[in-house]
Amino acid sequence: MAKAKKHGADTVAAAIVASLTPDLVLPEFRFLQEKSPLGGHCYAATEAMYYMLGGRDSGYMPASVMHEGTKHYFLKKRQEKDGKAPPIDLTAGQFKTPVPYEKGRGSCYRQTKPGKRAAVLIERAEALLAKAA
Repeated sequence: MAKAKKHGADTVAAAIVASLTPDLVLPEFRFLQEKSPLGGHCYAATEAMYYMLGGRDSGYMPASVMHEGTKHYFLKKRQEKDGKAPPIDLTAGQFKTPVPYEKGRGSCYRQTKPGKRAAVLIERAEALLAKAA
């Protein structure tokens, strides 16, 4: 798995976003695609980024917040020793208003490896990163 340290977190994030396609949106969230192509992708995109950053060792954790009528996922720093680290949110662009990250609650992934949709995103993103190298 390509690590963000090798490519930079912004480059990895861009590769994940470029890999998002409607087939990866769960049926119950497809209505979100009507508003934005980023709609319905927050969980899988966040999970892919988490694992590409190094998982638990990255210092980030998944978090969620209710926003504009739906649960939204992003990454936040576990402990902020050196100031306020900004959240990592690959799909924030789907919203009309700013995401209230300060209200987000941290969580963890139940599995120790990426889920199916995140694994597809990681595979696609790694192919894009390899092509660009």
